[in-house]
Amino acid sequence: MVLEISVSKEEENHPKDHQYEHVAYTVHVDDHRILTVATDCCRTLAHWLKNVLKSPCSNIKGGSGKGTILVGLSAERDGGHDESSYDLLSLCVGSHCLIYHLPCRYDYSPNPAPKLLNRFFADRRVVVVGIGMAAVAGNLEKHHGVKIGKGVKDILQDGARGKYDLDGVAKAVVGKHVDVARAEHKVEWYMHHWYYYWKNRVPRWKTMTLEKIKFSTVDPYLCYLIGSELLRTTGRNVVVDVDANVVEEKNDVGSHSRAEKIKESKKKKKAFKNMKVKMNKGYVEHARLFYDDD
Repeated sequence: MVLEISVSKEEENHPKDHQYEHVAYTVHVDDHRILTVATDCCRTLAHWLKNVLKSPCSNIKGGSGKGTILVGLSAERDGGHDESSYDLLSLCVGSHCLIYHLPCRYDYSPNPAPKLLNRFFADRRVVVVGIGMAAVAGNLEKHHGVKIGKGVKDILQDGARGKYDLDGVAKAVVGKHVDVARAEHKVEWYMHHWYYYWKNRVPRWKTMTLEKIKFSTVDPYLCYLIGSELLRTTGRNVVVDVDANVVEEKNDVGSHSRAEKIKESKKKKKAFKNMKVKMNKGYVEHARLFYDDD
């Protein structure tokens, strides 16, 4: 069953957010609600990261402040080749997602973003989950000076990467009900706003399209769900890598009886529903924290 995903833009000019340049969206994935903040403002970045570290709802262990903070990560580039620098960094911790516009590599003005991200990723509670993380981490460090650190876990090992994509792993690990309908066309990143300089029409600040917000939220969210499921099933405070053998074992029809498969599927759906309820409670708490004054 395909997940029903919708995006709506929040009202602008919140009375407490005048210092933090951003655009906020509410993304619904079925009945799960995610507060997504899109920004290129370092002040907003710092505030979001700080609140994730201090917010009880971001703690998988239940709010003690000593457990794992699981972070789904996705990095994207708008054109270029595989070695080009990333333009967008998306982080998801359950009910809250940050879409951060990375600074241009040729912008030599002082920018505290790498320092802020490095401090966040260096926190020993933070575990980052994503696909192709070795390449992603290397690219971020090379072009932006962002070091993800030791808490990085790749969902797929090299042997399985060519065979399974993010959606395939999500269905194999979390359940077949986690199915995303991908766009068959090229997703436009921005809605262009124009102004006239003499007689020339040139673009000014670009606002992201709702379709781009949707997929840039869903991708790290799927990584988060996969990591959460692996934490739950392994019963350990670490995220294990998923190799080809594990995925194939879950997809092997002949390895288990039909009754066992139905039982396991119901168990996953129940755990998934309980996890979404807990994360939805965290949405309200994080929304309040984000707009609270320091």
